[in-house]
Amino acid sequence: MHIIHNRQAGRAFGITCLLWLAACTGHNIPGSSFTPSGLEYKILYLGDEQEKPRKGDIVKINWQLLNKFGKHARSGVLSLEYSGREDAGFQELISKLYIGDSAVFMADSTSAALLHITLPQNQMRLTVKPFAVADTLEERYESHFPGITSGVQTTGDRACYRVFDTLMNKPAREMDGMYIFSVRAGTGTAIQTGRQVTLHYEGFLLNGKKIDSTIDRDEPFVFFAGDPDQLIPGITQALSCMKKGDETVLVIPPHLAFGNGSGSGIVPPQSTVIYYIKVEDVKLNNRKKS
Repeated sequence: MHIIHNRQAGRAFGITCLLWLAACTGHNIPGSSFTPSGLEYKILYLGDEQEKPRKGDIVKINWQLLNKFGKHARSGVLSLEYSGREDAGFQELISKLYIGDSAVFMADSTSAALLHITLPQNQMRLTVKPFAVADTLEERYESHFPGITSGVQTTGDRACYRVFDTLMNKPAREMDGMYIFSVRAGTGTAIQTGRQVTLHYEGFLLNGKKIDSTIDRDEPFVFFAGDPDQLIPGITQALSCMKKGDETVLVIPPHLAFGNGSGSGIVPPQSTVIYYIKVEDVKLNNRKKS
């Protein structure tokens, strides 16, 4: 008798058993199984690699959305930090795969959003194939905030990574390519058009060079919300969802910052900038129309 010490053979047997059990119930994916957390999936292909992702690894994944007829809808590549959890949706699926394996699962809008993928309909089949493990700083930041390192052009620009490290666990939202990180949440009056706003700010290039600071001047900036050309577009957009007491850090791409450069020349063309904003006061009484 020959005992086969072969990963593919052993796993194939286990998968066959799972598929047989799955056939007893109605599934969206023929021959699929369910993880303990309820994610429906099916392993399509067993690769030749012997490496499994480990906790903290950045896993690079090819993905493809399939329409209801099983045809290609969209595809791309993403980087994901593997948490090591085996009870949490897509992370749970990754725990079952080796590098080079391929699987399909039923993604809903919530699970797809965690992968920064937008679904054209509520539930779709999503195929994934982990193809590499990497641990560069860029891929670590990109796995959390896609596009955040796109402005890094030189080694000097990597000074911004010290800032990114402090922001990794802060609440964040993306707005037109800009990332808004909440450092401290205020509880005061919301900023609305016509209200007088007092704020402090500091702006930096990615290489750490300071470009402006009301704090250094000890002179807060006072303006009426909604007035044109008061601030760069990114700050104006971010302030529209802020209130008194809020402190945020903004990572602003060129099209929402200074575009082809600042008039003073201190900000080069096509520069991503980082701003710290603190809303000191918002006056309740709106400016009266003349």
